[in-house]
Amino acid sequence: MLNISNLTKKYGENTKEEEVVLKDCFVNFQNGNKYIIYGESGTGKTTLIKIIGLIDKRFHGNYYIDGVKVSDFSEKQLAKYRNEFIGFIFQKNNLIEEDNVLVIAFK
Repeated sequence: MLNISNLTKKYGENTKEEEVVLKDCFVNFQNGNKYIIYGESGTGKTTLIKIIGLIDKRFHGNYYIDGVKVSDFSEKQLAKYRNEFIGFIFQKNNLIEEDNVLVIAFK
């Protein structure tokens, strides 16, 4: 289970250019269910996904995974959790331009 409460994300915090992207956001995802995050451009979807995906850890609020507070995870634990339990499907290919991909399938 993933539970986020009072999530606030600011860019340029404590500067003249400070921008609040997410404010008091609540998310509760139950195991075994599928969810879609959608909305207009600029509403914070990508920011929220980066936080959920444990890529961005600079936010205010509470984030729990299976009852454990994410801020208590070590870098090693975060990497292990991302590797074992979190996956992303990108809208674009996001491949490195100078690399090629070879797909081999066996029957």
